[in-house]
Amino acid sequence: MSLLLAMAVSVGAFAQSTWKSDGAHSQLKFDVQHLGLSTVSGSFTKFEASVVASKADFSDGQFTLTAETGSINTGIEQRDNHLKSPISSTQPTTLPSLSRALP
Repeated sequence: MSLLLAMAVSVGAFAQSTWKSDGAHSQLKFDVQHLGLSTVSGSFTKFEASVVASKADFSDGQFTLTAETGSINTGIEQRDNHLKSPISSTQPTTLPSLSRALP
């Protein structure tokens, strides 16, 4: 009974909190269709993600994700080198931050 009371009190007193990804326990992976024939899978090894919310139900939560393009790994060195090369003079060294309100 005291455990339930403690949980109810902590939810009632919820203040703005920020949660950040833990590099030792987080992964950022992707799958991309290539010409509709195959799927290219990969990951980014250097990234940061966070969630900021002031309501216990996360109805006002904001999610932000930033990844370093140079940390891409598709498991194929030639492809990775191409993706890391200066494809254009405006290629950023980090992907633009993704910020989204949580549903």
